Amino acid sequence: MSLEPGRARGAISAASDHPGVPRAEWPSIASRDDPRVMGRWNVRCRVISLVDGLGFWALRDLHGEYMRWVGESRDLFPDG
Repeated sequence: MSLEPGRARGAISAASDHPGVPRAEWPSIASRDDPRVMGRWNVRCRVISLVDGLGFWALRDLHGEYMRWVGESRDLFPDG
């Protein structure tokens, strides 16, 4: 799976304040299959979680689904 350079790669770089892959190396990582990602447990878990989460976010209108749920559940929010 390739990362779209302007989106996922930037998000991963911004979230890279943890030990594992030095910040300067992130721009050269083009895929979550890179050995610098897959070879480090904490990095692998965080990257896969982030990339999958971004993919899910792109596929679903989560805000719209939440607002629809709020509209259907007005009785749960008596003050709103």
